[in-house]
Amino acid sequence: MTTAKRHHTVPRMLLRRFSSEPRADNPQLWGLDILSGTPYRARINNEAVIRHYYRFEDPKIPIAPSQAEEWLSRIESDAVVPIRKLVEGIALTVIERESMAFFLHVTQRRTPQSRAWHAHLDEQIYTEFLKAQLSNPEYIRKRYKDHGDFQSDEEIERWRIETLSDLETGVIGVESGQNREVAYMFLAADKIVAGISNSTTWWSLRAPAGAGFICSDSPLNIYDPGAPNRPKEHAGVGWVSSIAVEATLPLDPRVCLLLTPGPPTWRIKEVDAARVAEINLRTYAAAQQIIYGASQLAVQEVRRNAKRNRARVEAFRPRPPQFTMIEKVEGDDEPRFTTHRPSSQSFAHPRKK
Repeated sequence: MTTAKRHHTVPRMLLRRFSSEPRADNPQLWGLDILSGTPYRARINNEAVIRHYYRFEDPKIPIAPSQAEEWLSRIESDAVVPIRKLVEGIALTVIERESMAFFLHVTQRRTPQSRAWHAHLDEQIYTEFLKAQLSNPEYIRKRYKDHGDFQSDEEIERWRIETLSDLETGVIGVESGQNREVAYMFLAADKIVAGISNSTTWWSLRAPAGAGFICSDSPLNIYDPGAPNRPKEHAGVGWVSSIAVEATLPLDPRVCLLLTPGPPTWRIKEVDAARVAEINLRTYAAAQQIIYGASQLAVQEVRRNAKRNRARVEAFRPRPPQFTMIEKVEGDDEPRFTTHRPSSQSFAHPRKK
């Protein structure tokens, strides 16, 4: 059982691979704050850390407070060998591929921004569910008829109208909370992991001499330019959201893992410096606040390239998850579609707490 209080939002086993001394106990690497442009020397133990970030807080639930951190530690441990083999150019076994797929899933879900987005989505879904229930007078009357707080059907109806109005105007709302945020990281993991493992082609992209990949505090980027004639700003993004989607996770300065929809095969591909620079822009675009590299020059060069290519960075910016409600209104010929999505703004990364 782990008793760690400082929880890392980016695994140390991944961050250390971007150090010039990856075998050290607490290796040094370079960070750069993309908001200020300031580079700094860092140690992996102090980066991407939030106190008790994965802790279950409700004593009533039958799960140990440290359970999520233990799960994440196990997932990281299971990914150590697959990552090494992908970098060294060795094919994975079926089990290793599944372990790596699980690592990819939680790497995408565990960051502060992703957690905030999914918490917002959770709140919106439940709010819409409550509004749908409160919009049905008969359902509410039957449900609360024998409730001790109401003396008559008239009181139930007044409460229904007031509560629905408060929900619609934002006077009251729903909060996801720490426990649900933590649990959301693992929601539907079996189906998502199976999809990543079985429905995507994996590529180990190898950088040429003189070029190298960087990491960030949100290292995995899923970029989908979208199908033709589909406005991408209104489209959902996922592991196989279109035939053009690409997921990138730099594994160290030499190799970046690329996933594309297709048969579950793996290939090695040598890429040029321009392709490395493009993937680094994707990593930069996904960063919430910090990018990481083995040298000051490595992170500053990516920063300079990002400033020269602001439009490309914006194109690579991750899009938040969304859900669409389909509502059939009496008298309307066609159903109404309402899409809910959180803001695409970044969330500050409290890297030293």
